[in-house]
Amino acid sequence: MHAARCTSPRRLARSILSAWTSASPAELARHLRRGERCRVSSSDALTAERAELLAAVAADMRRTLSRVAHRTEGAWESLDVHLRLLRHLAG
Repeated sequence: MHAARCTSPRRLARSILSAWTSASPAELARHLRRGERCRVSSSDALTAERAELLAAVAADMRRTLSRVAHRTEGAWESLDVHLRLLRHLAG
C-alpha cells in the first residue's frame, strides 16, 4: 500500500468519525484506508506526529472491527480507545 499525502490529519480524523456515525461500512472502510496511508510532507512536527498517530489508529481500528465482528474478547474496549484517540486528533 503506498503512502498518501494527507494535508490535514485533523480533517481526516473527523471524516473517519463521521463515517463511523453514519454507520456506512463502505464509507468507514474507505476513510480508514485513507487514514492508514496518511503521510505529511510538512516541516511542522506536530502535524507529522498527528499523521503518524492517525495512520496507526486507522490501521489498528480496521483490524479491531474485524475482531468485533468475530466477538473477540476485548475488541469493544479497543474500539472505544480508537474512537477516543480519533476524537482527540479531530479536536
